Amino acid sequence: MAEKDRVGVFGGTFNPIHVAHLVLAQAALETLELRQVIFMPAGQPPHKRSQTDLAPAEHRHRMVQLAIADNPQFTVSRFEIDFPGPCYTIHTLEALERDLGPETELILLVGGDWAGQIRHWYQGDKILSRYSIATAGRGNGNSQPDSHTCIDMPMMDLSSSMIREHIRAGKSIRYLVPESVFEYIHTHRLYEDAAFSRDKVD
Repeated sequence: MAEKDRVGVFGGTFNPIHVAHLVLAQAALETLELRQVIFMPAGQPPHKRSQTDLAPAEHRHRMVQLAIADNPQFTVSRFEIDFPGPCYTIHTLEALERDLGPETELILLVGGDWAGQIRHWYQGDKILSRYSIATAGRGNGNSQPDSHTCIDMPMMDLSSSMIREHIRAGKSIRYLVPESVFEYIHTHRLYEDAAFSRDKVD
């Protein structure tokens, strides 16, 4: 029986995408021998409906495009952005499974801090029983199901919320995000205020 094609699915708000996201994705490519990593920016994340500093989905999608442009093994999907209403991870995985076919093995990539939370997600037990999970680091002490693989990557104390706080405090975020993303955030004056107007995306 032929070995399945392995594809990583990396979801998140990417608000904004930063270098630790890219390091995790690259480490997953190598550790898990993936053909591709699909970045999946959330449209209306069910767990963050009240977040006022969530940039419009089109901005976040564009920043992911810019960040991964030089890596042919990285791609970005609009599935969750275009999904009508809040989209749960199980919806995304099932749709990708239908599109890519049974010869593809989907591996969900998550940060270590989410590792112990998946069983509490919508249809979390179904996710854990049907799909492989790969996490960065050891998480926050929560137990991890047997289906988890730990991705070997450098420890990076970096988060999107930290970057947003830096911007609002007038601190530089250069080198915390790819240069193209740095320029995009500067051009569109993203994250300077706590709340967003729904402005146009170039």
